Amino acid sequence: MDRTTRSPNMSWRIILRRIPRALDITRRSCVCVGAIGVLSLTYAHARDAPTPPTRSPSETIVVHGMPPDVVQGEVQKIFYEQWDSQIPRWGSKFCPVVLGLSDPFGGMVLEALNQTARSLIPDIPPQCNDKNVFLLFSDDGTALFNMVYNRIPTLGNGYDSSGISPSDLDLPDKQLVKELRQNRPVRWYRSISTDHEAGTLLGSRAQSALVGAKGTQARTTSTIVIVDQNLASGATWQQLIDYLTVVVLAAPKLGGTFNENSIMSLFNDNHFQTKAPPRLTSFDTELLHALYEADPAQDAHSEQMDIARTVSKNVTSTIQNSTP
Repeated sequence: MDRTTRSPNMSWRIILRRIPRALDITRRSCVCVGAIGVLSLTYAHARDAPTPPTRSPSETIVVHGMPPDVVQGEVQKIFYEQWDSQIPRWGSKFCPVVLGLSDPFGGMVLEALNQTARSLIPDIPPQCNDKNVFLLFSDDGTALFNMVYNRIPTLGNGYDSSGISPSDLDLPDKQLVKELRQNRPVRWYRSISTDHEAGTLLGSRAQSALVGAKGTQARTTSTIVIVDQNLASGATWQQLIDYLTVVVLAAPKLGGTFNENSIMSLFNDNHFQTKAPPRLTSFDTELLHALYEADPAQDAHSEQMDIARTVSKNVTSTIQNSTP
């Protein structure tokens, strides 16, 4: 984002007061959440109105030259869970808030994210109160993360947990916290819980995807995303919003190096890439659709294979349909 116009600076403490302490299971007082304009931010390219993912070739960047083995590799990088775990995703409790942007820009980010989420998760209600996706914009992402971590050391782990798996309550991995402290344009942390699939006996192991014909399902319960406006400089609003869309809805591996055919390559090597796609590509949209259409009650490896096959098939179909 080219820094040509700035909003007034406000204290990070204003942001922190709007992240509910309910995210920290060691505390029970809940602070009301609301989007307000805080911190300085660039507003160049704000005219680039974002649109939700679509399978129409006319509204996405069509991907060429991604053979199935390349697609499989990218799917494994984005959905990086161990083979005997599961790939988490959002359910109907999805409820985002944007902090650190004045209107209309905060509303623009929020509207685009909600539109995309509802296209993938039809049962999201029109209105929500219990915020669980926090998009925080700052001029110093590392300092803001340290303040969030000091206030909420769980980073949301245990929030809205089903109580089935003790691992829901684990503190964030120390190595991952170390990576979150590093300077980067965008950093994120996702919390998950394990639910029983309908009809599963309560004694089934949370790690097992299949217990007879039924099993468990991994569910995303909260996500904290911090955008460092200075390190994200160079990206258009369209690029940044589409990047955040994939981050929130798919939670790729932090610090991964992604294929140039994905919007996730926007900040490869932790800095803006001039050759990154200008918006979501057909690979990105097919990836999101495949994730939310796949059977969640299976192990990560099996689901990765299913997603990769679906993406490969549909991207190829998109290319064929876009050929004059």
